[in-house]
Amino acid sequence: MKKFTVYPKNYVKANNDFESDAVSASSHIKASRTVNHNVFKGKVPKDIKDRTIENMEEYYMGLADAFEEACRELAPKGSELWKAWYYNDYRKFIPSAYDPQYLDFNKYPLGY
Repeated sequence: MKKFTVYPKNYVKANNDFESDAVSASSHIKASRTVNHNVFKGKVPKDIKDRTIENMEEYYMGLADAFEEACRELAPKGSELWKAWYYNDYRKFIPSAYDPQYLDFNKYPLGY
């Protein structure tokens, strides 16, 4: 004879199906990682913005890493964005990725 267990209404049975857990976790992460398009300041070309957003949404990169990769691949050599990539200083273009104390350009000038 098979025994049945009676659970209270608010009881959630543990799920051992790791695949469904991973799918639900990744969909939660993707939903929480939507990008605010106002994080860019200054003149940033649309292709670099789109590549940055793609890196953040598809590859789960942080803003600074995603923007660095986009600048490395798409910024024309000698441009201000290329110089920002060369000096690894994107404060002018994505200030939200930096501590506010370092946004004082008189105290901490840009290297380019």
